[in-house]
Amino acid sequence: MKFLFLFLALLLPLHAKDTVEGEWLKSDGTARIKLWLNNENQLQGVITWVQDKKRTHDTNNPDPKLRKRRLRGLKFLTGFKKEGDQFTGGKVYDSKSGKTYSGKIWAEGNDKLTMRAYKGISILGKSAEWTRFKKK
Repeated sequence: MKFLFLFLALLLPLHAKDTVEGEWLKSDGTARIKLWLNNENQLQGVITWVQDKKRTHDTNNPDPKLRKRRLRGLKFLTGFKKEGDQFTGGKVYDSKSGKTYSGKIWAEGNDKLTMRAYKGISILGKSAEWTRFKKK
């Protein structure tokens, strides 16, 4: 019995979801995103909802060929790898400005997420806070 308990205790972390995985609501209530780890253990994310009904497509993209992409389902976050308590090394695409930034992401508990986007050095960037989205 002790062996089974030890085996399960060691196996559980391999299947546990990271606290950043799931659906998140921006602190101002204007957008929702879904984050998950891909098969290479990199964090990625898509936009699942935007409040502004006039913003349906990626109209601010610098590439004219991409401006007809729908925002809902748009992959905006790629390549983040876990480094300690944070995810770093990836890119964040801001559909409002059409710009792509470096970034880092970390959870504060199970229900709060901070995403920092920047060009160059982190201290010059901007942070956005997200809360875990809970369906009513």
